[in-house]
Amino acid sequence: MPPLNIAILTLMGIVFAVWVFLMFRMLGRLTRQSVREHDRTGGGFSVWMGHIFRAFGGFFSDPSVATERRQLIWVTILLMLVVLAQPFVLVPRG
Repeated sequence: MPPLNIAILTLMGIVFAVWVFLMFRMLGRLTRQSVREHDRTGGGFSVWMGHIFRAFGGFFSDPSVATERRQLIWVTILLMLVVLAQPFVLVPRG
């Protein structure tokens, strides 16, 4: 495998790992927030789902998580660009 292919695949792996870390951190924060709210108010499954939807909506509008939201958006865009560029930059075998 050519060294350029190895470098590109390594870059893709690193960007993906950063994206996974940011995504799980966000999902963990939203889950903890919705569980705290559910514990405070009580209720069944449908009430808990309402808390989850409010937590997700809050993530996209809450100024306290603006930095985390921007990081996730930029890393997602970078991941998409790296994936879309892959067919054009990888050197074919042969």
